[in-house]
Amino acid sequence: MERCQRVLFRRLGILHDEEDASVERILSQYMAMFDGPLPPHAIAALTAIFGLDDDDECAMDAALLPLVDEGITDVADKVEETFA
Repeated sequence: MERCQRVLFRRLGILHDEEDASVERILSQYMAMFDGPLPPHAIAALTAIFGLDDDDECAMDAALLPLVDEGITDVADKVEETFA
């Protein structure tokens, strides 16, 4: 298992001090984590890993959303014209 995978799985609370844990078992536990609501520590880890707690990024997303919305509307109109 790669070092970055071990770090991710430790942050998600799946891997503890099991240096010889099989990849299959760890991936099985990872997938099972999504069978129900995510535990708070997993949400915190995923938020940090993907940079979702970045206020500047959130502000940029909010500013770009109206532009994307217009583009999506144009694409939807063209798709309707094509299949009409």
